[in-house]
Amino acid sequence: DPPFHFNLVEQAITLLIQNNWLAPNALIYVETEKNNTLITPPDWQLLKQKTSGQVCYRLYQNNR
Repeated sequence: DPPFHFNLVEQAITLLIQNNWLAPNALIYVETEKNNTLITPPDWQLLKQKTSGQVCYRLYQNNR
């Protein structure tokens, strides 16, 4: 959720991976600014992506 300018998504992704907090095949929902290029782990498969206004919604699956 906003505010996006704190780069919290990247920090959250790092914590999820480092602490092994995701179950196999877990679904991960991410919201970012529309023009934000998001770098995700290679085993995250993008299932859906939509934009609304200035927000980009993404749904990933953890394929571990």
